[in-house]
Amino acid sequence: MLEQRQKTFVLTPFVVAYPEVVEAKQSQAAAKARKPGSHLSKDEATREVLQRIVQRVKKI
Repeated sequence: MLEQRQKTFVLTPFVVAYPEVVEAKQSQAAAKARKPGSHLSKDEATREVLQRIVQRVKKI
């Protein structure tokens, strides 16, 4: 009988190092995404702020 050998693949993990500039840009992008109203366009954000002001004035 013929012997069958099992093929084993050895995967060596590797680490990709990014320069600090790329990491800084990524952290800035993440910080911008956390700002309130970042999901709105400029016009929508302006409209929302004006509506808040009108509501406050109506209360007075």
